[in-house]
Amino acid sequence: MKCIALLIGLIAIPWRIEAKNGFDKWEQQIAAFEADDRTNPPPKDAVLFIGSSTIRRWTTLAQDFPEHRVINRGFGGSQIADSTHFADRVRPFLAKSR
Repeated sequence: MKCIALLIGLIAIPWRIEAKNGFDKWEQQIAAFEADDRTNPPPKDAVLFIGSSTIRRWTTLAQDFPEHRVINRGFGGSQIADSTHFADRVRPFLAKSR
């Protein structure tokens, strides 16, 4: 009986972590990235910048890296857990090539 309770507890952990982290607050912004990618696919050879408002507000990103094609995937206030949670959705061209 203790094993069953432990198993149920372990199965519920990822759900609790996601609920605690509040990943749903980023859903609208991540969906906007996906919609933009459908209408304007990102170049496959670009350098991806992902992060919080530091990245999102980096308006000179392309000028600062003129030798590279860049993609800005900053979503303000996000933390590393948010970036890793949404990684496959903000870099779809990499996720599909695996």
